[in-house]
Amino acid sequence: MPNICHGQWTIVGEPKFSEGWVDYINLDIDQTTGIPYVVYKDQGRGNHIYCQRYASGAWQDVGGGLISDSLAGPALTYCEFKINPVSHEPFVVYTQRFSPSTIDSILVKKFDGTNWVQLGNGLQAQYQAAIVFDLSTGDPYLIERISSDFDSVYADTVDGMEFIFKYNDITNFWDPYAELGLGTEWDHSYAVATASGKIYLSKENVASSDYAYEASTSSSTCNVISYNSFTGSSMDTRNSELEYFETDSTLFATVRRVDPFLPFWYAIEVVKFKDGVWDGCGGDMEDTLNVFNGAVGPSLEYNGFTNEIWLSYLLLDQTTGSDSGIVVQKWNGSGWSQVAPVYTSPGVIWYDHVFDREKLAIDESSGQVYVAFREDYEISVITLNTSGISDFETNSTANIFPNPTTGNFTISAEKDIETVFIYSATGELVLCHSASGRLFSNEILCPGIYFIQLRHTDGTTTFSKLVVVNH
Repeated sequence: MPNICHGQWTIVGEPKFSEGWVDYINLDIDQTTGIPYVVYKDQGRGNHIYCQRYASGAWQDVGGGLISDSLAGPALTYCEFKINPVSHEPFVVYTQRFSPSTIDSILVKKFDGTNWVQLGNGLQAQYQAAIVFDLSTGDPYLIERISSDFDSVYADTVDGMEFIFKYNDITNFWDPYAELGLGTEWDHSYAVATASGKIYLSKENVASSDYAYEASTSSSTCNVISYNSFTGSSMDTRNSELEYFETDSTLFATVRRVDPFLPFWYAIEVVKFKDGVWDGCGGDMEDTLNVFNGAVGPSLEYNGFTNEIWLSYLLLDQTTGSDSGIVVQKWNGSGWSQVAPVYTSPGVIWYDHVFDREKLAIDESSGQVYVAFREDYEISVITLNTSGISDFETNSTANIFPNPTTGNFTISAEKDIETVFIYSATGELVLCHSASGRLFSNEILCPGIYFIQLRHTDGTTTFSKLVVVNH
């Protein structure tokens, strides 16, 4: 496998490609194809939630693009987007409110390849919901508080309680699965699953009291692994994220720090939970290892290509509150290191601790890094190109002919090809293209040396070298 060194940021497609101002930006990667997807609320298209993916050099609507109910409009109050790691189907959970009511309807939809279809009943509740998947079966779980004041369907079962719901594909219903036992209104929900069948949850209520829970896909019990031991008046988990590092069985979480006496003082802290103990916390302002001053909007992501935990955040000027750029760091087991130059937008990167953060996503097969963010109130996506490729070894049984070539070439492989990645000699990704069968042809490359990565339908990856000469 080549060792890819990260270099400069470039825009993916057109910058600011939404039709209007956006809220609730989401980003994820289809790990079978390497194609990035974004979901967001677009004020330029009726305040509805839309989904797009980047293919053939442009951002394209998925299933017509529109996800939310045509009657909802401005009353859409939240959305979360994830791609099912087993079925690879895009899922969206969102809330919509029908004025003048204060009741939110929690809806879950998935893209079946043609249309966006609703899963189960719409749950009547308030505030944010979270969705997570069993990594072995792909079964979806939904975390939300249901009140008897809102939903008569669940009134006798989950009266005013926070629950994990599991989707029943036979009855097309969200069944109560595990009770969290929190009889108050909860503002934010975050969830992550592990390969061993655990589900970790982070919850914050309207009073900024914070909890974390450990649940299981094999048992309906939940255990408290409380945040309250290290959160206080200057810390909360609003817009925090969770990520699990399978290599050493560690849960990573972000915590937001604020100073009520300074108008633009923010920071984030990364904390870790392992063997029943929280680490890198305690409210210690001198913890320079895990505290990032001036940082907001954190996004955690597991990088399966490098087997590391990565972190992105927006850096603010502590004096003016204006943005200074997007920063990406990685955890090497004992400390954090910045992996690329700070991205400084030609426009203004807008941040709101309720509505927005930049979102980080990584293709685990190619190592390609993407960040989605709000630029001049519209959505843009950047990717982290590479500054070089070292330790390259071909391991491919594919035949590239002719090679060298004047630009027109064909790849013939022994196994079906799903996606083709072509890198320049400096490590820049110059082509990402879906393929089918065992043949792939292209004729657009300029003279130079290229490295070709083939992702096959059986999940394996192979590498080859291509030389393009002058005509």
